[in-house]
Amino acid sequence: MRKTKTAAASPPKEKEDYSRKRQISQSLDASASLPTAADVEYEMLREAHLITTKKAYPPKEYVFRIHGIPTVSIGDLCLIQGQAKQGKSSVIKVFVKACHCGKMGNVEKALDKEDVKIIIFDTEMFECDTANNYHYMLSDSNIDENFDKLQVMNLRTMNPDGRCNFIRDVSHREKPDVIIIDGIRDLVNDINDPIGCPKLVQELMDLASELRCAIICVLHNNYGEGKARGWLGSEIINKCGSAFEVKKEYSVVTIKNTIYRGAPVPDWKYTFGSFGQPICDEQFVQHAEKVAAEKKAQEEMAEKAANNEAFLEKIMQIIQEKGPIKRSELVKELEERDIAKKTKAQDFIKAQLDNPDSPLKQLDGMMVIKPKVTQGELFN
Repeated sequence: MRKTKTAAASPPKEKEDYSRKRQISQSLDASASLPTAADVEYEMLREAHLITTKKAYPPKEYVFRIHGIPTVSIGDLCLIQGQAKQGKSSVIKVFVKACHCGKMGNVEKALDKEDVKIIIFDTEMFECDTANNYHYMLSDSNIDENFDKLQVMNLRTMNPDGRCNFIRDVSHREKPDVIIIDGIRDLVNDINDPIGCPKLVQELMDLASELRCAIICVLHNNYGEGKARGWLGSEIINKCGSAFEVKKEYSVVTIKNTIYRGAPVPDWKYTFGSFGQPICDEQFVQHAEKVAAEKKAQEEMAEKAANNEAFLEKIMQIIQEKGPIKRSELVKELEERDIAKKTKAQDFIKAQLDNPDSPLKQLDGMMVIKPKVTQGELFN
């Protein structure tokens, strides 16, 4: 029987490297004295990392588009930051929903794959809370428990080294498109370790490049500041391709794109449904914003009234101590006691004198307190 020729198998990488070494060695022979092994290795390394117009470089791939702008690039780190309990974990829910439903509000899938494989590592929550989030991600997504493109793992009981090793092992075996680590702080013993923090960030960058995936890290901000916590936060900010800061006011969460390469993503928002799950519908969000604005206005009015009441009490206390007092001297007394600056004190006293219901009045050029009138005196 006549044998048919089979297609030649691709040469193994070792043969390719050997062949390239020979070419480089011959090239070096022609231009210099006998090259050393170190010379050949150097030329190969230089050639591998040299950017040149003779090579074709694939364009960036992005996982999402927000307001039509691509963001969260494959092979890169992304940071989600914010104060505690501001909605950072809910942003993850929105991202996952967008990947598996195609779109959620202004967030839509940009990666050109039918199924985006996502692995979430939760280092903070109780297992029941992680499970509730997982159930929400499965709902309305046409996927079920056996769908391996969405895997959620709880690492709360592990130590930092164990978490790092586990994440690395799972990622190499599963080869996801997106890795989400909520929260990244639990992968180091000391968030201000000047050696361990840069090492962790470099390892995550290497992992993202090697597996051609996006790694999204969740980290708290310093209390009262817009800065990601510790040395770790500074390192991620310096290295990441994109960062989003999450802020919640009443029931509305606003996400700002604070770090970006390319076009910045405009702010986007979501609110919460009756079961605490994120809702991105614009009309629903606008209604929640209106309710929040009304509530904020009421609270500000109540706070202003309480402050005015406290200020008035201090003025009345001074009059009770000093007796009838000139208006200018009352203003001076308020300044000296660090109760109010001159202009504020003058404006407040004037407003009280213009208010017929105020207990203050000016009598013969002196500030006094109106006597209280009882109900019996009022009708007699």
